[in-house]
Amino acid sequence: MSRSEAEKRAQARYAKKNAGNGVTRGFYLKCHTVHDADIIAALEAQKNQNGYIKELIRADLEKRG
Repeated sequence: MSRSEAEKRAQARYAKKNAGNGVTRGFYLKCHTVHDADIIAALEAQKNQNGYIKELIRADLEKRG
């Protein structure tokens, strides 16, 4: 799903405002297009990939106690 130009500008302003001040932290996930095709498909099916990943991690943390 594509973001609108307004959403892209808003995200860029937020990133610039918070860059280097410790408010945000980014992570990079590299996937192999053949071996990780199922993961890629699952992420692409999500409207909000970032929220989906956070939800999965929080569920795992809750499960672990």
